[in-house]
Amino acid sequence: MERCVAVIGAGILGRRIGCVFVAAGYRVHIQDLSSDTLESALEFIDANKVDFATMRKAQGNGHPDSIDCTWGRVEKLGNPTEGENGEEPDYTEFTSRISSHPSFGSCDVFTDIASAVSNAWLIIEAVPEKLELKKQIFADLDAMAPPDCILGSNSSSFRSSLMTTYVSPDRRKRMLNIHFTMPPKINIVELMTNGETDAQVLKHLKNILSSCGMLTVIAQCESTGFIFNRLWAAIKREIMQMLSEGVSNPNEIDGLWGHFFQNGPLPCQLMDEVGLDTVAFIEDNYFYPLLHSLSRSLNSFMFSRAARPLTVLSRGCRYLLTPHPSLPRASSFSVTARSSAAINAAMADTSGITPDSLKSKLIEKLQAQHVEIEDLSGGCGQAFQAVIVSPQFESKNMLARHRLVNSVLKEEIAAIHAWTPKCYTPEQWQALQ
Repeated sequence: MERCVAVIGAGILGRRIGCVFVAAGYRVHIQDLSSDTLESALEFIDANKVDFATMRKAQGNGHPDSIDCTWGRVEKLGNPTEGENGEEPDYTEFTSRISSHPSFGSCDVFTDIASAVSNAWLIIEAVPEKLELKKQIFADLDAMAPPDCILGSNSSSFRSSLMTTYVSPDRRKRMLNIHFTMPPKINIVELMTNGETDAQVLKHLKNILSSCGMLTVIAQCESTGFIFNRLWAAIKREIMQMLSEGVSNPNEIDGLWGHFFQNGPLPCQLMDEVGLDTVAFIEDNYFYPLLHSLSRSLNSFMFSRAARPLTVLSRGCRYLLTPHPSLPRASSFSVTARSSAAINAAMADTSGITPDSLKSKLIEKLQAQHVEIEDLSGGCGQAFQAVIVSPQFESKNMLARHRLVNSVLKEEIAAIHAWTPKCYTPEQWQALQ
């Protein structure tokens, strides 16, 4: 049986990803818990596959990275040549064989994951931007998918390395980010390693996706936001800032953008299409890594320009707001009060503050029997949520429990931006299990 491309999630992007492959002649499976959403996805693909097929014709016009005969179809759909004696599959032979023009592929839908992925050669996750959900999805996919199957995440903000917690070491070689922007309006797809991804897998998928009509690029290293979305994130932040300050309105911003960038999408309309709840999730994931990077960059700049060492930015934002005497007046900075407060709060020196260090202290000081701590700031040590189970919480209300935890972690909490503990007695925790 011809192996399929499976898409997990039939939402705005999931159905578009499915349509990209159907329009290129592939067999596609789409999985979602909602039968209504799946029905809607089938209707979308049937109504739009002709438009998606035109991407392939356009992509073949002068794009140096596209496969010759762009209207062609890979003969051996998604099934790399098996290596001998346990060797890695040979993707080169698979990607090089192209036949003439094609009919559309097929699409089947499923409400259970196992049936959808049982014979897949490629699976792309397109579920909501919630890290724990994605971790669990990939744990399930690792267990259910064929051993040679490639796993991809369409996440636009989480690096795939953050999702490998429950994925086997061998599978990580075939796991990566595969981020589609918004086809067919924006037919860009960005591939990114998880730090362990086989380079041959990246090359293989770039060839396949280019033959599907996508402008395919590979981020050269792990990067929160990939390439395009790091640029787009900066634009979104400035738009939201202007709207919150009453500087302009969406119609005027889109009007200026449309006049200046005549061939591009209108930014406010695009955010509406993606969904403002999704935009909010994504911005939360960018916030702390961005400030962490900004702290390093600005500190480096200040030290290199000043006549004497400067206090690091974690001590405050006054060097952003007031020029140093050794700097010419034209070199002063200006940021809003809200940005200043955010930087002050989020750029505290967090050297040594990690989930493990917090966990060790809680076990030592509170005799905690169970501790779970997650860094929500993308590894920056700026925002943590925790589950703490300790007998010392007995006979204490929730406020008293939080005060006890805060007294134990007084120095650490003062240095980070956000700390959200959930405190249970052993009996309460056992009942929850």
